[in-house]
Amino acid sequence: MAFGPAVLMLVVAGVTVANIREVALDQLWVTHTHEVIETLLIVQRETARAEASQRAYGLGGSAVQGARYGAAVGQTMTSLDHLVSLTADSPERQERGRDLTRRVRDLFEEPATDPAREADLDGVVAQAQSMADVERTLLSERRLTLDRERLRTLVVLAAGSLIAFVFGIAVNASIRANLAERTRKGVELQLMLLERNRALAELETSNGDLDQFAYVASHDLKAPLRGIANLSAWVEEDLGAAMTDGARDHLKRLRGRVHRMEALIDGILAYSRAGKATQPIETVAVGSLVREVVEILAVPEGRVAVRTTGSLPTLRTERVPLQQILMNLISNAVKHNAREGAEVQVEARRAEDAWELSVLDNGPGVPVEYRERIFGIFQRLDSRDKVEGAGIGLSIVQKLVTRRGGRVWVEESPSGGAAFRFTWPDPQ
Repeated sequence: MAFGPAVLMLVVAGVTVANIREVALDQLWVTHTHEVIETLLIVQRETARAEASQRAYGLGGSAVQGARYGAAVGQTMTSLDHLVSLTADSPERQERGRDLTRRVRDLFEEPATDPAREADLDGVVAQAQSMADVERTLLSERRLTLDRERLRTLVVLAAGSLIAFVFGIAVNASIRANLAERTRKGVELQLMLLERNRALAELETSNGDLDQFAYVASHDLKAPLRGIANLSAWVEEDLGAAMTDGARDHLKRLRGRVHRMEALIDGILAYSRAGKATQPIETVAVGSLVREVVEILAVPEGRVAVRTTGSLPTLRTERVPLQQILMNLISNAVKHNAREGAEVQVEARRAEDAWELSVLDNGPGVPVEYRERIFGIFQRLDSRDKVEGAGIGLSIVQKLVTRRGGRVWVEESPSGGAAFRFTWPDPQ
């Protein structure tokens, strides 16, 4: 008789975790669409600015006009590369992005005196506007989907809290003699869950902003998850010898999925905040930073060797975002390289007014057809049964790099593994 409520709790908990993950996914896709629209607006603005600077320079303008033209062209092409990367989830939209890139490149290669230049500029602006309109339509659809998922999540959370409360009373009635203190704590936990869920409902209906949602996910959603994990452990203890092996396995899986969901929420929070906070500029020795990262990650000695190749630079830059990037790339290289004699190398080379930093390994590598997709949100090459992770790390890396005007990509390393490379600004 005690097993029935336990099964019901498992079902409700599973549905709750699934709904929370759907809400998080939908919120991220809304933010992703906003970023595509913003990138298209930057392309329009910088293309027009480049055109104006080129005309002024052609009419006898100063070297300043030429420099402005070069800066506008660089910003435009960087934004177009970012646009193609952002639309990796849709081959059709990505092809339109590549077509827009070709048209812009052709426009910049035309002589300043070419009479067709103005018409070509109008065509570029019109195509970018058309793509932005398509993204706005997609944004409306994704917002509707997000609203529906939020409502469903709130309903499931409320139902789950009620069922959990009733189950707590049933357990209290059956083991009152020797578990009075535990029952009291269980009731308090149920009341706390109800209060948390009420606060979550108010926040969800009053503010759809991503930052607010990330706060709710990290502070309000993790409390019910911990409550679910604690309740499952108590159920296992209370049933004792009456617990079947199958039921014990289900409870173990439930706790594993709760922990996985907590990791996913942490990843979503990190993604939403990536690159937004301004960090102080300081002197950073990249070689020392790599050694700190290896120590923080506790890379197992003897299984994976992490080395630096050549001389790594000392930069005047933001320390925290650069550390986040190196931690994600080195951690990925270690997790995905289970072979004997596994090695990870970090190297750098000067690239005009920036540094190109690389993290190389001798692992299985990344197939060509996945090299753009892996930077998308929740994109993974291996299942969680093989390698644990939320699939957000590379999205964070890309966001941190592109917000500073750089780019990140992956190619094959000389040893046949993966070589993740990114550019980092250094105007000195």
